[in-house]
Amino acid sequence: MPAATDDHVMSDVAKLVRDPRIASHLQPAAVDLSAEREERADLTRRLESFERDYALGHITGPQLAKSTALVEAQIAKVDDRLAKAIRRNASSPIFNAADLGAAFLAAPIDVQRSVLASVMQVEIVPAARSGASWSTDRVRLHPLAPSAPQATPALV
Repeated sequence: MPAATDDHVMSDVAKLVRDPRIASHLQPAAVDLSAEREERADLTRRLESFERDYALGHITGPQLAKSTALVEAQIAKVDDRLAKAIRRNASSPIFNAADLGAAFLAAPIDVQRSVLASVMQVEIVPAARSGASWSTDRVRLHPLAPSAPQATPALV
């Protein structure tokens, strides 16, 4: 019953985003990612410098490997920060609507996913017995936003 589960979860998310306390929590702040992009570009230049130094014989293979691993780990952290900022801002188109819930339901799937991830965690519990029919009792919705009201009795 994936469609019934989706409908149930989407309905509860739409109710949550209509709450002004939740909506204000979700409003994305203006995000300037230029510092992260510049940091990533600097790190990429460092990698290129290591490769050039290795090609010229200024550093050994093990030195190249160690330096490369350290900088690639830093790049991964920058990429993670960039991805999180982009995901947060993916939901911003719905916040200009008069009815946030309706805008959420009409939004593209990537926007819905972003809002859902910002508002709640969804847990599907196994059926008590094999072959049991689908029920909203098996869906646990854990609000993530502060002061989140309970959208339905299925919220835990």
